[in-house]
Amino acid sequence: MKKTVNILWVAIFVSSALVWPLLAAEPWEILSQSPGAIESATQGAAGDVCILERVRFTHLNPATSERVLRELPMAERVFLSPGGNIYASIIYEGQKDMANASQLIIYSVDGRKMWSIYHHPANDVYPLDSGGAIAVIRNINAPIGGVESNVFFFSPNGELLKQVSIPAPGEVKASPSSDRILINSGIEGAILFDSAGEELARLGSVYRMSLSQDGRWVAILYGPKMSLYHEGQPIYVGELGGEIVRGASFAPDNRLVAAFTDHAFFLLKNPGGQVILQRRLDLDGEFSYTSIDLTLNASCIAVGVERDLGSNIKGPERHPEGKVLLYNRDGRVCYQMSESYSRWNTTTPRVRFSPSGDQLMVLTRDEVMRAPLGALCVKGGER
Repeated sequence: MKKTVNILWVAIFVSSALVWPLLAAEPWEILSQSPGAIESATQGAAGDVCILERVRFTHLNPATSERVLRELPMAERVFLSPGGNIYASIIYEGQKDMANASQLIIYSVDGRKMWSIYHHPANDVYPLDSGGAIAVIRNINAPIGGVESNVFFFSPNGELLKQVSIPAPGEVKASPSSDRILINSGIEGAILFDSAGEELARLGSVYRMSLSQDGRWVAILYGPKMSLYHEGQPIYVGELGGEIVRGASFAPDNRLVAAFTDHAFFLLKNPGGQVILQRRLDLDGEFSYTSIDLTLNASCIAVGVERDLGSNIKGPERHPEGKVLLYNRDGRVCYQMSESYSRWNTTTPRVRFSPSGDQLMVLTRDEVMRAPLGALCVKGGER
């Protein structure tokens, strides 16, 4: 019996010794850990990473390996530009949910102040990579159909270019090229502007929306339908799988677009809308997709996945498992990363490729990680 036990312990030790190097060899770099507090992160073309937490802003400079931290007081919020080159700060008079801002400041990624405005009303500000900004003031007490909410368009030197009244402005998206702004009005649907505040097109009712990197293409998601617009003109509309379409992402050259519902994702040709790849989520339990992104020619497609146990379960166990899956062009899984809630307390993985397509960044509410794509998935095959 004793001999059998000793052999068993040896077997466990050997198997652990074999598994541990595999785990240790995982190529993920932990850029930030802040339980429940990660709000957003961006990767610039030069490899700079900006990470926004509730009370802290971090800039990682790959050229100097510097990590610059900035603590944020409770009366201040920070917003990142799409390309990660600019960030904006609002310092509020009184509470953060009030629209009365004592100062609006635009910074370059190295912390240099570019311009500022005192006592400008704003709930949120969306910096542009050009140095301009979009400020939004929302009057939640305005009557239905009222125009007590305004959007302000600022130039790269802080000049107010235009003020536009938009009822119930919601999500605002800007292209890294900074010349297209997409605003979701809860009453009037999605509206496309240029950076000077000139209205270009009205795109109808919207649940979620996506803007291409050059700002020329827009995906409007509403129910099971996805509509594609080019420079504000409708090009394609179709239904995807009968479920609500939750998100979409354009390839860098706009020739392909990926979209996902709760339990399936689709790869479509653009502009024709022909579905060239469809995959359903083949996982046990109540899993659903949370995000999607793709590289040029869809040589690699990344998706985030989470398991939801239902609204009756609270606390860290609310989302007890998150996954990141990578698919190659023919739809085969070439990499899978899985974590438990012991590490990710709120697992809603958001996947995002770097502008060059050679790095994959994953955000949860607790962590920001990234890894070189070549270490995860071999182009056209499995690793």
